[in-house]
Amino acid sequence: EREADEVCALVAGDTRLLTLTGAGGIGKSRLAIEVATRSEAAFADGAWFVDLSGVRDPALVAPTLAHALGIREAAGALPVASLKSYLSSMRALILLDSFENVTAAAPLILDLLASAPGVHFFVTSRSVLRVRGEQEYPLPPLPVPEPGVTDPANSAALELFLERAAAANPHRTLSDADREAAAEICRRLDGVPLSLELAAARTRLLPPTT
Repeated sequence: EREADEVCALVAGDTRLLTLTGAGGIGKSRLAIEVATRSEAAFADGAWFVDLSGVRDPALVAPTLAHALGIREAAGALPVASLKSYLSSMRALILLDSFENVTAAAPLILDLLASAPGVHFFVTSRSVLRVRGEQEYPLPPLPVPEPGVTDPANSAALELFLERAAAANPHRTLSDADREAAAEICRRLDGVPLSLELAAARTRLLPPTT
């Protein structure tokens, strides 16, 4: 919630190129989608999600973006020219998810920002784009419980683990020993959300203390 509030404030402010960085599995896409959903009403033309996770060629970023925006290119028109024309009068938030494989396309974002003053770009990536005007927001892992702490109210990592464990096996009640083991798992996994979810799912077969 704290990170979501902070990023929403940046997106709605003067930051026109915000890059949410962090390791794989840290929760960048999930947070970015939450922020875009919350921020959509602040943009007259809404928020748009562009999935780049399957794109490896930077040259394909422009046509992928055009397709996501529903732009029908005129015969012979270049994707970049079509994007510039389409975005020039828009006020919109565009979320480019998983940009780390196409960072060479970063100059395209600057080009579009220059021709579309009402558009804000929100990027998720494992690394920064290293371009002018970019603001980075590093996403940290979830706070893990201190040794001896088993109350999920004091640790977002433990709260997530116990929530997913309960969903995996709603008929099992975790003992105090299970909670202590769950807290240790959170520490060993460094609070990385995806790792916690995968480990919690295993409690359907084995309790944390096994």
